[in-house]
Amino acid sequence: PPPAAAAAEAAEAAELATGAPARNKLMPRMDISAHWHAFPPVEVLAAAPESELRELGLGYRAKFVRNAAVKLVAAAEREGFESGAAYLLSLRSRPRPEVISALLALDGVGPKVADCVALFSLDQVDAIPVDTHVWRIACRDYDTSLSACRSLTPAVYERVGDLFRRRFGDHAGWVQRAATPPSPLRLAPPTHRRVAI
Repeated sequence: PPPAAAAAEAAEAAELATGAPARNKLMPRMDISAHWHAFPPVEVLAAAPESELRELGLGYRAKFVRNAAVKLVAAAEREGFESGAAYLLSLRSRPRPEVISALLALDGVGPKVADCVALFSLDQVDAIPVDTHVWRIACRDYDTSLSACRSLTPAVYERVGDLFRRRFGDHAGWVQRAATPPSPLRLAPPTHRRVAI
Protein backbone atom coordinates (compact mmCIF):
# COMPACT_ATOMS: atom_id res chain seq x y z
CA PRO A 1 0.00 0.00 0.00
CA PRO A 2 1.08 3.64 -0.43
CA PRO A 3 2.78 5.16 2.63
CA ALA A 4 -0.31 7.10 3.64
CA ALA A 5 -2.51 4.01 3.46
CA ALA A 6 0.05 2.03 5.45
CA ALA A 7 0.09 4.78 8.10
CA ALA A 8 -3.71 4.74 8.30
CA GLU A 9 -3.69 0.94 8.64
CA ALA A 10 -1.07 1.13 11.39
CA ALA A 11 -3.12 3.73 13.28
CA GLU A 12 -6.21 1.57 13.01
CA ALA A 13 -4.29 -1.51 14.22
CA ALA A 14 -2.96 0.49 17.17
CA GLU A 15 -6.49 1.56 18.08
CA LEU A 16 -7.72 -2.03 17.97
CA ALA A 17 -4.75 -3.39 19.95
CA THR A 18 -4.73 -0.79 22.72
CA GLY A 19 -8.29 0.45 22.77
CA ALA A 20 -6.88 3.98 22.77
CA PRO A 21 -7.54 6.30 19.85
CA ALA A 22 -4.49 6.85 17.66
CA ARG A 23 -5.93 10.01 16.15
CA ASN A 24 -7.77 13.00 17.46
CA LYS A 25 -11.46 12.19 17.85
CA LEU A 26 -12.34 15.70 16.64
CA MET A 27 -10.68 15.02 13.31
CA PRO A 28 -12.93 13.13 10.91
CA ARG A 29 -11.64 9.97 9.28
CA MET A 30 -10.39 10.73 5.82
CA ASP A 31 -8.53 8.91 3.11
CA ILE A 32 -5.16 10.64 3.31
CA SER A 33 -3.75 8.44 0.55
CA ALA A 34 -5.34 10.86 -1.94
CA HIS A 35 -2.99 13.56 -0.64
CA TRP A 36 0.27 11.63 -1.12
CA HIS A 37 2.15 11.21 -4.38
CA ALA A 38 5.37 9.48 -5.34
CA PHE A 39 8.22 11.86 -6.11
CA PRO A 40 8.62 11.94 -9.89
CA PRO A 41 11.76 10.58 -11.56
CA VAL A 42 14.40 13.08 -12.64
CA GLU A 43 13.48 12.53 -16.29
CA VAL A 44 9.87 13.54 -15.66
CA LEU A 45 10.98 16.73 -13.89
CA ALA A 46 13.38 17.53 -16.74
CA ALA A 47 10.60 17.14 -19.32
CA ALA A 48 8.01 19.16 -17.38
CA PRO A 49 7.49 22.76 -18.43
CA GLU A 50 8.53 25.25 -15.77
CA SER A 51 4.99 26.68 -15.77
CA GLU A 52 3.58 23.28 -14.79
CA LEU A 53 6.03 22.99 -11.90
CA ARG A 54 5.03 26.48 -10.77
CA GLU A 55 1.35 25.47 -10.85
CA LEU A 56 2.19 22.55 -8.55
CA GLY A 57 3.34 25.04 -5.93
CA LEU A 58 7.10 25.17 -6.50
CA GLY A 59 7.00 28.90 -7.16
CA TYR A 60 10.40 30.46 -7.89
CA ARG A 61 12.03 27.06 -7.21
CA ALA A 62 10.47 25.59 -10.37
CA LYS A 63 13.25 26.97 -12.57
CA PHE A 64 15.96 25.52 -10.30
CA VAL A 65 14.27 22.12 -10.01
CA ARG A 66 13.77 21.80 -13.76
CA ASN A 67 17.29 23.01 -14.65
CA ALA A 68 18.88 20.71 -12.06
CA ALA A 69 16.87 17.78 -13.46
CA VAL A 70 17.95 18.61 -17.02
CA LYS A 71 21.59 18.68 -15.90
CA LEU A 72 21.23 15.36 -14.07
CA VAL A 73 19.73 13.70 -17.15
CA ALA A 74 22.56 15.09 -19.30
CA ALA A 75 25.20 13.87 -16.80
CA ALA A 76 23.60 10.42 -16.75
CA GLU A 77 23.65 10.21 -20.55
CA ARG A 78 27.22 11.55 -20.76
CA GLU A 79 28.47 8.99 -18.24
CA GLY A 80 26.42 6.06 -19.55
CA PHE A 81 23.86 5.65 -16.76
CA GLU A 82 20.29 4.56 -17.48
CA SER A 83 18.76 7.36 -15.38
CA GLY A 84 19.46 10.51 -13.42
CA ALA A 85 18.82 8.56 -10.22
CA ALA A 86 21.44 5.98 -11.19
CA TYR A 87 23.93 8.78 -11.86
CA LEU A 88 23.21 10.33 -8.44
CA LEU A 89 23.66 6.96 -6.72
CA SER A 90 27.00 6.51 -8.51
CA LEU A 91 28.26 9.57 -6.65
CA ARG A 92 28.28 7.51 -3.44
CA SER A 93 31.42 5.69 -4.53
CA ARG A 94 33.34 8.77 -5.66
CA PRO A 95 35.72 10.99 -3.68
CA ARG A 96 34.13 13.88 -1.77
CA PRO A 97 35.63 16.69 -3.91
CA GLU A 98 34.22 15.08 -7.06
CA VAL A 99 30.80 14.63 -5.43
CA ILE A 100 30.70 18.23 -4.22
CA SER A 101 31.76 19.49 -7.65
CA ALA A 102 28.98 17.48 -9.33
CA LEU A 103 26.37 18.81 -6.89
CA LEU A 104 27.57 22.42 -7.20
CA ALA A 105 27.03 22.17 -10.96
CA LEU A 106 23.28 21.91 -10.32
CA ASP A 107 21.23 25.10 -10.37
CA GLY A 108 20.28 26.34 -6.92
CA VAL A 109 22.86 24.22 -5.08
CA GLY A 110 25.46 26.05 -3.02
CA PRO A 111 28.26 24.70 -0.83
CA LYS A 112 26.16 24.04 2.28
CA VAL A 113 23.37 22.24 0.40
CA ALA A 114 25.98 20.24 -1.56
CA ASP A 115 27.63 19.18 1.71
CA CYS A 116 24.25 18.30 3.26
CA VAL A 117 23.26 16.14 0.29
CA ALA A 118 26.73 14.56 0.19
CA LEU A 119 26.66 13.78 3.93
CA PHE A 120 23.06 12.71 4.42
CA SER A 121 22.31 11.05 1.06
CA LEU A 122 25.55 10.13 -0.70
CA ASP A 123 27.63 8.48 2.06
CA GLN A 124 30.23 11.27 2.12
CA VAL A 125 30.76 11.15 5.88
CA ASP A 126 33.59 13.66 5.75
CA ALA A 127 31.43 16.41 4.22
CA ILE A 128 31.00 19.32 6.64
CA PRO A 129 27.94 21.53 6.05
CA VAL A 130 29.16 24.84 7.44
CA ASP A 131 26.24 26.50 9.14
CA THR A 132 26.10 29.12 11.89
CA HIS A 133 26.75 26.57 14.64
CA VAL A 134 29.72 24.94 12.90
CA TRP A 135 31.13 28.40 12.10
CA ARG A 136 30.89 29.52 15.73
CA ILE A 137 32.56 26.35 17.01
CA ALA A 138 35.33 26.66 14.42
CA CYS A 139 35.98 30.31 15.38
CA ARG A 140 35.78 29.68 19.13
CA ASP A 141 37.56 26.34 19.47
CA TYR A 142 39.74 25.60 16.46
CA ASP A 143 40.94 28.78 14.74
CA THR A 144 40.21 32.14 16.34
CA SER A 145 41.69 33.92 13.30
CA LEU A 146 38.56 32.92 11.36
CA SER A 147 36.69 35.64 13.25
CA ALA A 148 38.57 38.20 11.16
CA CYS A 149 37.12 36.83 7.91
CA ARG A 150 34.61 39.24 6.44
CA SER A 151 32.70 36.61 4.45
CA LEU A 152 32.45 32.89 3.96
CA THR A 153 34.33 32.61 0.67
CA PRO A 154 34.84 29.18 -0.91
CA ALA A 155 38.40 29.11 0.49
CA VAL A 156 37.23 29.97 4.02
CA TYR A 157 34.37 27.45 3.76
CA GLU A 158 36.84 24.70 2.82
CA ARG A 159 39.21 25.83 5.59
CA VAL A 160 36.46 25.37 8.18
CA GLY A 161 35.66 21.91 6.82
CA ASP A 162 39.36 20.99 6.88
CA LEU A 163 39.59 22.00 10.55
CA PHE A 164 36.85 19.51 11.41
CA ARG A 165 38.27 16.79 9.13
CA ARG A 166 41.73 17.11 10.72
CA ARG A 167 40.26 17.05 14.21
CA PHE A 168 37.62 14.32 13.79
CA GLY A 169 38.91 12.26 10.85
CA ASP A 170 36.99 10.37 8.20
CA HIS A 171 33.57 10.68 9.84
CA ALA A 172 33.85 14.38 10.68
CA GLY A 173 30.56 15.21 8.96
CA TRP A 174 28.59 13.67 11.78
CA VAL A 175 30.07 16.24 14.15
CA GLN A 176 27.87 18.77 12.39
CA ARG A 177 24.85 16.82 13.60
CA ALA A 178 26.10 17.01 17.18
CA ALA A 179 27.04 20.68 16.84
CA THR A 180 23.56 21.74 15.73
CA PRO A 181 21.33 22.14 18.76
CA PRO A 182 17.85 20.65 18.53
CA SER A 183 14.98 23.01 17.88
CA PRO A 184 13.56 24.20 21.18
CA LEU A 185 10.34 22.52 22.15
CA ARG A 186 7.65 25.13 22.35
CA LEU A 187 5.04 24.25 24.91
CA ALA A 188 1.84 26.17 25.31
CA PRO A 189 1.49 27.79 28.71
CA PRO A 190 -0.73 25.84 31.07
CA THR A 191 -4.37 26.74 30.80
CA HIS A 192 -5.27 25.56 34.29
CA ARG A 193 -3.76 25.71 37.76
CA ARG A 194 -3.52 22.94 40.29
CA VAL A 195 -5.42 23.75 43.42
CA ALA A 196 -4.72 21.98 46.69
CA ILE A 197 -7.89 20.81 48.38
